[in-house]
Amino acid sequence: MQTLSKSQAWDNLCKHFDRVVDGIGVCIDSGIMDVVVGLNAVGVNTEASCEGHLDHGHAYPWILIGAPHTDDLEEELRQARLRIWQTPESEREQAFDTYQEIEQRLKPLHMQEWDKVIDLLDSFYKHHTVTYDSRLMVSDSLGSGSFFLQSQGATRQETRGTKERTQKLKEYQQEAQTFAAFLKRLFLGENDFDEAEYAVGQAADLLGIRHETLTRNILRGNLIAEKKGRDYFIKRSELERFKKNRRTVGRPKIAERSNLFLF
Repeated sequence: MQTLSKSQAWDNLCKHFDRVVDGIGVCIDSGIMDVVVGLNAVGVNTEASCEGHLDHGHAYPWILIGAPHTDDLEEELRQARLRIWQTPESEREQAFDTYQEIEQRLKPLHMQEWDKVIDLLDSFYKHHTVTYDSRLMVSDSLGSGSFFLQSQGATRQETRGTKERTQKLKEYQQEAQTFAAFLKRLFLGENDFDEAEYAVGQAADLLGIRHETLTRNILRGNLIAEKKGRDYFIKRSELERFKKNRRTVGRPKIAERSNLFLF
């Protein structure tokens, strides 16, 4: 029996999720696809997702995560919840007990996925530094135990002005892509964290320079970067090289004068 290579298995997962649609026939957003593939590749079951939009839905990327093969239990829980409100008050306590019994069977299954994601985030942030606002987190679980993966500052988007909300959406999307690259390396067995990748916005923040300045250096050939979609991504080792070279020219930037260890 022929065994698929890791890269072949990854490609097959990409093809599978490229065909996945929701109940109204909408495909997975391209901006969150790599995270969905990566999570499922390392054994985390995803249920729904969105890359984040300014004109509809939420202005941040999110992924709903829960245990596989729990549709029947979820439906039982939904029906039990309805019965609580539909039964006479004298019988409501028994209906509530039934609801809790189903919930207690379902939650431990979802919490297995929670533990997997926590372990992944722990490993990811041991080798990756980002502002706390952009850092990925698992949200409070839903009633049944399924939960969301999103950035810490995601819910703050509802009260931000248009300019800041637009900028934060981009930052959150960049963080999701960096996490996706980590998941792919993990699945393929490429554990060299020196080859972690950073989007331009993240890399510029880590270096303590303007985003436009870093982009100009890329376009001038001073920094090697790979363009993926609308953004450039720079490997950690290349950022280290660029940082060292910049120290020899001109006055050090604030981040360098503070001896900040970037990664």
